[in-house]
Amino acid sequence: MITRREALLTGCGLAAALAAMPSRASAAAVARLLRDEPARFFPWTDLGDGLWAVIDPDTGGNCLLALGSDEALLVDTKFPSIGQALLREAQEVGKKLRYAVNTHHHADHTGGNVAFNAAGIETVAHPKAEKRILDNWQQFIQHTARGVGFVGGLKRPTQDQVLREAGELADNLRHLDETDWGPTLLMTGDEMELTFGGRTAQLKHFGRNAHTDNDTVVRIPDANILHTGDLVFAGLHPFFDPSAGVTARGWIGVLRELRAMCDADTRVIPGHGQRGKGDRSLIDDQIEYLERLVESVQAEIEQGVPLDEAVQKSWPFMEGLGFEQIRPRAIAAVYKELSDAD
Repeated sequence: MITRREALLTGCGLAAALAAMPSRASAAAVARLLRDEPARFFPWTDLGDGLWAVIDPDTGGNCLLALGSDEALLVDTKFPSIGQALLREAQEVGKKLRYAVNTHHHADHTGGNVAFNAAGIETVAHPKAEKRILDNWQQFIQHTARGVGFVGGLKRPTQDQVLREAGELADNLRHLDETDWGPTLLMTGDEMELTFGGRTAQLKHFGRNAHTDNDTVVRIPDANILHTGDLVFAGLHPFFDPSAGVTARGWIGVLRELRAMCDADTRVIPGHGQRGKGDRSLIDDQIEYLERLVESVQAEIEQGVPLDEAVQKSWPFMEGLGFEQIRPRAIAAVYKELSDAD
């Protein structure tokens, strides 16, 4: 194996890399090509256009970092015990953060708020998410209490530092309450624009329940990129949470609206997973999964198959997907939704 630096310096690698760079590339950018990337806890992927992503199933929802001229915006904050590491690395990768947006209230997308709030960074969410985030208090406490074990099981660079941070947060629990995790800035209605360092992020809630009752997508229009939150699980069974108002049919309707926001060049960051080219086909795949799930479960109901038997079923469209452990949960949620409708 050769390092990135060695590859660039071998043959015409450096010349090709420099030729491919925009003319405005700075000396610092050139120097960066000539050294190995620093060790980081999270796998940061440079998407170009001042965009970075963390696609990392072991640490919760996917993150998107957008850099402006002197400020940045991050989408989703992961679990409490790793929030400080995410904050630190996001600012090492790019600029000082101004905003951290929560796509919805689930703990792997909001738990890190505690670190961002403490640093004075605006945490942003839909108004319907606020109460649910505050109600996640016990989940945040439980994850924080076992955070050292969680981090210790990941075996990553800078782990010692992240372990210390997780331990310090656990030791500080008695001084925290639910408001330390709550958003500090609420969307004004179902749509909102945030400006940071000369860039704009467009936030949109579709006005009805889908994966939850507070799903919000984030679009960076100048880069034609869209973070879907958990409206899209790429290559995975989607998570159904009846306590959050999930509805498969509402989810399908919202996804169709989301699909209409995309063109052939739109880049799509799903809430979880990574599959294919990362374009609007990810949304198409999620629509197809949910439509087939509704059709298949409806057929079981019409045949008189009881719930406890239906949840053991699987169909071809479910084969080869990750998160297999939550497949029965998806079937059960749709079975109850359709049964209640009848």
